[in-house]
Amino acid sequence: MRAPGNQSHNQARSDFSSLPGRPPKGAEPMSASERNMRRMGRLAGIQTAAEETTERLFWLHRELSDAALANWAKKVASIIKINALRAAAEYTRRNSAYFVRGPEILSTVEVERRRGAISDVAAQIDNLAHEVVQGAGNYRQFEQHLERLRSFGFWIDGALVSAVARAFTLS
Repeated sequence: MRAPGNQSHNQARSDFSSLPGRPPKGAEPMSASERNMRRMGRLAGIQTAAEETTERLFWLHRELSDAALANWAKKVASIIKINALRAAAEYTRRNSAYFVRGPEILSTVEVERRRGAISDVAAQIDNLAHEVVQGAGNYRQFEQHLERLRSFGFWIDGALVSAVARAFTLS
């Protein structure tokens, strides 16, 4: 009789193939739907973890404020603001192709120009996050970036805008 750790190569391979990730060589390739489902699952997990971490940072900020540790509370507030701004900038950058085009048909050059302008605003939001690191920056500046994006027919997801607004309520 074999020890439990000494499985045959084929048995170990069949056990391994049930694990998540890329299928083994020679296996049936994944369909686009299967790849998308896996990607969505990963993204949902990442988002859940990020939301939980953010909530814990809000709790930490509240506890530090209650304990009269204003300098530490201010540092935690800065982290929350920076993360919210960077998430909004990344969303803008990744989705720059999805903007309202209106009834007119835009040329390829105009589409690329507008995508570039939207990406430039994303860079400015990143710069605002850098200003927060330096102790400056405010929500009104973020609103100005939002107004500029809307002029290009682009809207940041409402949850991200709310996260930035909530972050800037902290002192």
